Amino acid sequence: MTDTLLALESIGWERLLLLLMLVGFSLLALVSSINTHCRDGRLARLLLFRALCSSMGLGWSRRLLLYRVARNAGLTNPASLLLARGCYQHGRELWERRHGHCQILEQLGHDLYPPVEQ
Repeated sequence: MTDTLLALESIGWERLLLLLMLVGFSLLALVSSINTHCRDGRLARLLLFRALCSSMGLGWSRRLLLYRVARNAGLTNPASLLLARGCYQHGRELWERRHGHCQILEQLGHDLYPPVEQ
């Protein structure tokens, strides 16, 4: 115990206090951010999106692309891309209008929404 106190004294109480304050403020910012996400439902929407992507076997790169497509389209819930064909098509059109043709999105659209036979 004495060795620990001597080590703390050699660091300097001012530096230790500064370090503790920095850690405390970082934790406060993290908790505040998590609280905000929970309060407005963003966390729940992201968890739903993540669960749907996992159940469909989508890897992280396709998840990220779909998330970016949803943000580009102004969707508050990225899971809607996975649940509604029209929403996916609209998001893809907006993405391609802004960024150009994307082969991955085209293939993903065929995987998510196979052509309907008549």
